[in-house]
Amino acid sequence: MTVESQRIAIAEACGWKDIKDTNHEDVDIESRSIIYCSGLTGVPPEFIHYENRIKIPDYINDLNAMHEAEKALTQARDYQYRDLILPAVCKDGSGMIAMTASAAQRAEAFLRTIGKWEDAK
Repeated sequence: MTVESQRIAIAEACGWKDIKDTNHEDVDIESRSIIYCSGLTGVPPEFIHYENRIKIPDYINDLNAMHEAEKALTQARDYQYRDLILPAVCKDGSGMIAMTASAAQRAEAFLRTIGKWEDAK
């Protein structure tokens, strides 16, 4: 999966809406104002209106963003997630090493847990 497709899939799983690449300026029809955005943007889960469009988190590079995403997992999926993340970072069998998982490792485990990971073709 590309970094962009990973970010989109995680954002959607966390409730973000209307995600798109806005490497241009958009015109807000209602207010007739120009909105300058670049990169992947969307409407966060707590909002419903287009004017609340902001950049989606950089889940692949930001541990804080991945921590927020992990909160979206159900308890059953949380156990599955832990089963996926531990072998990726655990070298000596100690669960404490899982705390050293990078944001990218957590993102891949998260997407595999929710069934959204796509292997390279």
